[in-house]
Amino acid sequence: MLRELRKIDAFLHDSEHTYEAMMFEYETVWPHLRDRGVLLSDDIHWNGAFYDFARNKHPTRWTTFDGLGAIMAIK
Repeated sequence: MLRELRKIDAFLHDSEHTYEAMMFEYETVWPHLRDRGVLLSDDIHWNGAFYDFARNKHPTRWTTFDGLGAIMAIK
């Protein structure tokens, strides 16, 4: 689907909440986010995947609230 769409505005992770599954989804979708696109993830407190991903990407804008994390892709 990502190959067909090429670029997307937003992505919400709310499926399997293992570290591996979350990192796989983040890494897969990140290159397809448009400039100022948003990666959202639910239940980020279940493991450290969201925080590790954010530290690795060094985003300018990101936030967390009530178990939800958001990272804006500024490219």
